[in-house]
Amino acid sequence: MIDRSVKPIETPELSFALPKIDQLGLTTDVKSYFVSRDDLPIVKLNLIIKAGSNNDPLGKKGLAHLTSSLIDEGAGEFNSLELSDQFELLGSTFNITVDNDSILFSILSLKENFEKTVALLSLIINEPLFSNEDFNREKNNVLTKVLQFKDNADYLADSSFQKLIFEDSPYSFPSFGLRNTLESITLDDVKSFYNDFIFTNIYGISAVGDISKSELERILVKYFPNNLAAQTKELEIKFNSESKNRIFLIEKKDAQQTEIRVGHLTNSRHDNDYFSKLVLNTILGGQFSSRINHNLREVNGFTYGANSSFSYNKINGMFLVSTTVDSQNTSAALKEILFELRDIKNGVSTEELNFAKSYLRKRFPSQFETYSKIVSILTSLIVSDRELDYLHNYEDMLSDVNKTSALKAAAERINNDNLTIVLAGNVEEIKKQLSDFEGFTTIDFEVEGAVI
Repeated sequence: MIDRSVKPIETPELSFALPKIDQLGLTTDVKSYFVSRDDLPIVKLNLIIKAGSNNDPLGKKGLAHLTSSLIDEGAGEFNSLELSDQFELLGSTFNITVDNDSILFSILSLKENFEKTVALLSLIINEPLFSNEDFNREKNNVLTKVLQFKDNADYLADSSFQKLIFEDSPYSFPSFGLRNTLESITLDDVKSFYNDFIFTNIYGISAVGDISKSELERILVKYFPNNLAAQTKELEIKFNSESKNRIFLIEKKDAQQTEIRVGHLTNSRHDNDYFSKLVLNTILGGQFSSRINHNLREVNGFTYGANSSFSYNKINGMFLVSTTVDSQNTSAALKEILFELRDIKNGVSTEELNFAKSYLRKRFPSQFETYSKIVSILTSLIVSDRELDYLHNYEDMLSDVNKTSALKAAAERINNDNLTIVLAGNVEEIKKQLSDFEGFTTIDFEVEGAVI
């Protein structure tokens, strides 16, 4: 039996060595990372296309997403069902994901079937069928999903916050588009988007698995000789930096809870205070024992969970606090969030700082536990234009964060005079609670048309 009255002996700090990360010898336009790993006879590969929804024309929002949904609905000599059967016969999986900045083609294959799986992927990228029948079906599927999202308060809050924060820039639109713009998209639009942005725009490759670097290079060059180019131009986007506190109310009829979103635009992940913000946010709302979650969940019992984050796109980023509370607790919970945003500017304790840095340091190795996680972190480096130095210097950069740099990040990167607050729920109930929020402009935000 374990004597739990006796404190366990502390173990020394565990050491962690990054896996060896190679760069593939492909074209200079393509950033590519590879990790050789032979504990399982499988290979995981991501192809990154610089063709996210930011490239959608203004009246065709959702075009990149619809194109990605359609591109694997038949390719080469295979129709949609036959193509799916081919992957299944090989024991391989294939997925496509889209965000604002990129489209990601992902395969997972047995080592022995990797080249055959890449051959199928090459067909999808080089010879998509784009039939009228498939187009109409996929377009209707996306339109149905958009209608379904309208009844989801969580989606209403997130998409509205995105729209309000990024205003009229390409980042203000959900990647799957808006109903009215989706309806205007034609099959010719899809084919044009494919030709302009997908066919010759593989700008990143990340891979891990039981294969040699030279064999991987041979296969990629064989099946993608004309695709490794990355021709797209960088976006030039301007954002409104006017300071103003605003509360936007979004009606979700008969809602028993309120979705709360609080935040603002912030700077790029490439600025030199990235790690200071990372540690600061871990203390504020980035882990279960953070200030915001402790306040709203443990002390007040308003919610099952509350969190904050700094998230980034290619141009800049946003700071966001997010939670869900019962309708009658909307005002009280919001007051506590605003209190924590003010209080963090008074500084952090040595205990909080050390715990946050320890938490981040100890969870770092977990990002390399599985094939999927390794490919994911390598992909994130490519998409965000970070070098391998980020991984190699991670622990040193964490160690360099101190109370002074954390306080500076709080002072400069949490702007309590420029907060956008979105409250999605029972507006009649919410309005009763907002009378004492001085300095905030309260606006009824009409979702239909404006966002959906």
